[in-house]
Amino acid sequence: MFPMTLAVFLLTCVSQYIQAVYGNNSEGGILERQDAPQDSSNTRSLWSIVSGCFATIFACTWISVHSNIPAPNDNPLEVLGRRLAIMLNLLIAPEFVIAWTARQYIASREISKRHKARGWTKTHAFFVIMGGFALYENGEIVRTLDIHELEKLEAEGKIDWPEITEEEIKDKSKGDYFSKGVVVLQTCWFIAQVIARGVEHMVVTELEVVTLAFSALTMIIYFLWWNKPLDVGVPISVRLKESSSKTPSTTPIQELPPSTSQTEDGDAGRVSSSSHLSQRQYTTVSQSVNFISSHILGSESEPFCASPEDLEMGPLVTNKKEPPISAALGPRFYLIRDGRRITCGPSTSSSHTSEQADHTTPLPTPTQHSNAESVSPSEESINLFDICREESWVANKKKLFIDIWDEARQRYQTHNFIVATLLCIAVVVVLIIFLPIYIVIKPLREFIIALSGMVACTKLSKRTPTRVPSFYAPKSENDYASYFIIIAVGVVFGSIHCIAWNFQFPTAKEKLLWRINAVVIAAVPLAIIGLMVVFGLMSEGSGEEGDDGGCLSWLGVTVMFLSIFVIVVLVLAYIAARLSGRTMAQIGYHQILFDISNLRVARQITHTMAPRPTPTDGFPSPSARIQAETEEVLLQHIPGPNTQPTLNKNQHVQFLVRNLIQGFPERYTSQDASQPWLLFWTVQALSILQVALDPDSKQRVIDKVMTWQHPEGGFGGGPGQAAHLLATYASVCTLAIAGSPGPKGGWDQIDRDKMYKFFMSLKQKDGSFLVAHHSEVDVRGVYCLLTVASLLNMLTPELVEGTSSFIASCQTYEGGFASASYPSFSLSGSVLASPRPPLGEAHGGYTFCALASWILLQPFIAEEPEKPSIDLKSLLRWLVSMQGNEIELGGFKGRTSKLVDGCYSWWCGGAFALLEALGVGGIQNADSDEVPIDTGTSEGVWDDVDEGLYNKTALQGYIIYAGQHPAGGLRDKPPKHADVYHTLYCLSGLSSAQHHVFPSHLRKQELLNAWTVSDKSPDDLYKAIFASFLSWSEEEGASHILGGRANRLNATHPLTNMTITHTENVTAYFYHQRIPPRPRPPPERTPASS
Repeated sequence: MFPMTLAVFLLTCVSQYIQAVYGNNSEGGILERQDAPQDSSNTRSLWSIVSGCFATIFACTWISVHSNIPAPNDNPLEVLGRRLAIMLNLLIAPEFVIAWTARQYIASREISKRHKARGWTKTHAFFVIMGGFALYENGEIVRTLDIHELEKLEAEGKIDWPEITEEEIKDKSKGDYFSKGVVVLQTCWFIAQVIARGVEHMVVTELEVVTLAFSALTMIIYFLWWNKPLDVGVPISVRLKESSSKTPSTTPIQELPPSTSQTEDGDAGRVSSSSHLSQRQYTTVSQSVNFISSHILGSESEPFCASPEDLEMGPLVTNKKEPPISAALGPRFYLIRDGRRITCGPSTSSSHTSEQADHTTPLPTPTQHSNAESVSPSEESINLFDICREESWVANKKKLFIDIWDEARQRYQTHNFIVATLLCIAVVVVLIIFLPIYIVIKPLREFIIALSGMVACTKLSKRTPTRVPSFYAPKSENDYASYFIIIAVGVVFGSIHCIAWNFQFPTAKEKLLWRINAVVIAAVPLAIIGLMVVFGLMSEGSGEEGDDGGCLSWLGVTVMFLSIFVIVVLVLAYIAARLSGRTMAQIGYHQILFDISNLRVARQITHTMAPRPTPTDGFPSPSARIQAETEEVLLQHIPGPNTQPTLNKNQHVQFLVRNLIQGFPERYTSQDASQPWLLFWTVQALSILQVALDPDSKQRVIDKVMTWQHPEGGFGGGPGQAAHLLATYASVCTLAIAGSPGPKGGWDQIDRDKMYKFFMSLKQKDGSFLVAHHSEVDVRGVYCLLTVASLLNMLTPELVEGTSSFIASCQTYEGGFASASYPSFSLSGSVLASPRPPLGEAHGGYTFCALASWILLQPFIAEEPEKPSIDLKSLLRWLVSMQGNEIELGGFKGRTSKLVDGCYSWWCGGAFALLEALGVGGIQNADSDEVPIDTGTSEGVWDDVDEGLYNKTALQGYIIYAGQHPAGGLRDKPPKHADVYHTLYCLSGLSSAQHHVFPSHLRKQELLNAWTVSDKSPDDLYKAIFASFLSWSEEEGASHILGGRANRLNATHPLTNMTITHTENVTAYFYHQRIPPRPRPPPERTPASS
């Protein structure tokens, strides 16, 4: 008792000490203690998770096991081995272990009620069930007594009823209420922690879910075994009275059930129909288990209601000094073939043996019960499947191996080397074929024996008479209740695994595997028990009215063997599900280790306080749940402490070239109207990656783009499609990258006159533009139009009249920009208080387009008498708030309260360069104070913001660690697939974070001085447009590249999202071309929707 209590106490103390030193299970993420700048009591460490889980599993599988009393001659290793076997069975099939405990609990209740007058309690009942009373004769142990034999011997006056109090039994037990209470408290504490974390939407690992399932089952085991003594080593002796000891008892431990039974009046010749049905073989679930197990294991084993150790026993040796005659003569048994019985084995005489070997007798009928008693003592009647081990499959194979080897040795001795060599080869073949089969079948056989024993072992073993079998429980009136317990516990156990149904897994395959395992674990016990019941009913109902002596019909045999096959498949599936579940839990453990070790690098990337989950308002919502899942996944993609951040350029180039040369995958079929975009995203991403197309590829790109030019101006989404501003932007930018001047270069093939007319036809009175004829107004279309017009020297006052006012009207109350302006735009209280305020939602993509358009319009805004303005302070605050906190790895989100997305690395991250171009406070307020940034002390803010307006280092970490797909390309966020859209804008955002590109005043002045006025060149306004557009330069020595120069990308132009070189080349060429004619704008077209 004291060692047990001390072990439990030390286990709990060590677990609590580890949690106190390295962190407990409080709120927060999974962190390392040595690098955490905050109080470690608010974090969880590797040790706190793993120690808590394994301490609980140890309590569930080792401490909670109450083994039966060992035999007097058992050595400690044997006892330890049996306990380890129970522990392993509890790990693999806890439902069946609980069925065993339930059977013992049900039997203990019946026994304690039956002997309540003797002062017996459940503790006495458990004590006799676990083999607590042993029969002694002349000072030597004879066998262990079960309750039925104890009652029988006491009724016959051969023994005295054992007098032992409950206190004396508890004194022999190694457990007490304190030790059990400590384990129960540890288990309950773990369950409460996991439930609390789930309620608070905190991270729960797969290892904790598996441990939670074991914890729930442990509580059931402790409830059922609360009164069972623990680790009793020696049974109580029950001595045979001297008058009875003169005639040695020859009664076997458990006689096999006869084929008939006597009626209550003692008439052996008359059997009632109810008695006949009750005594039919294989009509209960337990007997069905025996039948099924015998077919699974062949002729090697006896029924599972006995014991796995009971495979080589003849009749019981009840007196060690004088064994029965049958022990010397060898076992005899009967085979049943075609409804007839064949007696096999040695007899008392050779003549009798010969006679029995050649003679068959009919099976006994219900009226021939006395025939079973007329068999000689050397004969033991057994059923169809009680075959001796010596005649088993394994024994035959061993004999075959030995015979071949002996024959080979004799051939060598007689110098017959050829035959001997062939025989040796045969030996090797036997070993190669049968040894692996035996290695595979042996563990499966032992496991099935154990499972069968847990649900059907009701008899003591003949092989080990001095102890009860490992999974013994006496037969009780309510035995069927244990089967329902298996079903209920199996469903509950599998349902607990379903808690992780929507958890984030490293891959979709692992999530699917976890879901399949949970369903299998919950459903297979129910299916197995159901099949066993069906099997029993078929056995009971078949052949009762026929003349076949009760043999099964062909239909019954077919159903039974189908049941056997299905049960074997289900058992294998169950084992696979449990083992894979344990494996995935181990993967979860290693994933925890992976996450912990990576947090040091995360802090090196961000140099900030330890990440914490995004605070919630306490009201669960889909958005909050998805946010928590996203944060958990992002933490899984931080590399180890010695991993260098690497941009996999070669893989990304292969991903892009594969799409460019071989064509896009089938999933891009829905993007047929976006062909210009697909091509632009591909060639621009290659350009950023410092890869130039070969001349043949360039020409193919140019020829492809020119097929999209519309006869009335502009470019469509594909051949024959209507012209569209967004498709025009993508097509022109693609030509700017791949094209050149000349007959086939693409630049000269652009019909600028018709394109200008197309632009003017889309203009609206408020300065906005339709994205296409009969379409809607969108600020992205304005950006595409202004960019193309700037590149192709088509930006005229008539084209952009009123556009700056339209852009200013698109700014929302948050500070960002929406897709379009709203007629009733107002910040008045009445508008904001209306049920549906007519205000758009700020979005990262719209904001970038509006801000870039605002900069492109600056030469025209300067000439306007009433200069429109935008609120740059609120815009700056909104953009800064879009960068995620450390747990989101510094990625950007596109809208308030949305998830981070790799594409916003450009749409939001790239917008900061535009803000810097406006002097942060704006050109119209250039002399005012800089916009203040409130860093405060709130959780999750960056403490190392550099000279830029956002954390460029963190953004690079997000793109490299979370944005890259292992197969090449970049993505929104893990575990999504890569695509060319996210590949370009992740690379563009990474380039923007690596380089400091700004409008240089020196460069602008040089461009103005170099401008030559000619008849093809406009006035000073176009000089200003040209100089402003090309004045963007990269600051030398200002780049900060995470991972070193191997990760360096080409700098991209903040306005066009093309490289600075490509932007300068195409602009310089077209600004030496004439400006298209300036037609008057046509009548306004009504937008399809506002």
